[in-house]
Amino acid sequence: MYPIPQGLSPADKNKLDSYLPLRNKGNDFDWDLITGLVLSHTLRQQIPQYEFNKFREDCQARLLTLLDEPEFWAVLDRMYFASQDIYKISPLFLLFRAQIKGNGKTELGAANWRMGTLFASLMECYYFQGALEEKLNFIEQEMLGVLSGKLEQSAKNTFSQEQPYLPYMAQAFQKDMAFLTTHPQYLLQELGNTLKLYAFTYCAQLALNIRNWRAGEPGSRQLFFILDTEKASSERAMVKNYGYKIFASACEWLFPMLSALEVLQKGEVKRPLWQVYSDAITHPNQHELLADLNGYLQSFIDKRQLQPRPITQNIEAAFEQLQAVAFEQFKDEKTERAGV
Repeated sequence: MYPIPQGLSPADKNKLDSYLPLRNKGNDFDWDLITGLVLSHTLRQQIPQYEFNKFREDCQARLLTLLDEPEFWAVLDRMYFASQDIYKISPLFLLFRAQIKGNGKTELGAANWRMGTLFASLMECYYFQGALEEKLNFIEQEMLGVLSGKLEQSAKNTFSQEQPYLPYMAQAFQKDMAFLTTHPQYLLQELGNTLKLYAFTYCAQLALNIRNWRAGEPGSRQLFFILDTEKASSERAMVKNYGYKIFASACEWLFPMLSALEVLQKGEVKRPLWQVYSDAITHPNQHELLADLNGYLQSFIDKRQLQPRPITQNIEAAFEQLQAVAFEQFKDEKTERAGV
């Protein structure tokens, strides 16, 4: 298969639709909602067309047939619904926070959808098979029984499909999710914090690996932090050499490199730059591929009014030039691109 789209031409604007959940603006993430999205994807279950208030009414109807004192429902209503403590009973109740009724991206927010896509990419084909083993009291079991009757299986991946950019992190995430789903109370308490930690770690490791496309599949990169109450003296060599400065510098390459990668995508599953490069250098028709890459690069240089560059002589040089011009376009302070 040809590794890049044929007939490449530079777009008027840079575009980023994959691998990075952050943007210049619109990064107001609802972590309760994201937790529900990830949980739904992990369990392959969803709550379709079932309003939370209707669920409350159904719980009331069920319990009134079982309670010796019907007025006790008012106490339960305050305990579980008015206080929102219903979400602390079982992870399954978190699915209410991520109900998809139409276009999920529009309905749930683009920022939340991007973060959900990231975690779906990390999970690949993994999902939890079986039932959560939970220890609930009589009342909570009845409430969960009401919900269970409305749950539907969701085998389809609703997110855009992306080959993991950091396979080693995908493997670690899948192991952590496998552990959490076998400990439902821990899953309930710590899933949100786990996702936040992975979101930061992923973005940091992506930045530190983004220019290392020649080496193939990425590996873990050193990144050191200290508490804000500690002093960072020059003797803290690892913090100084592999701390914030190297991280901040690497972040500058994220948007240029990933927007350049977007142009090279083809097919339904997005591929990392290191994979596109690997596919390119192993393609049998190197002459045709190099001609297509050079044609695109020269058109890009002309369209962005960059410094002229010579025609590259091999695939690696073409990718190096792609990286260089992708970054150089943002150095032009006469355009809005410099602010990115």
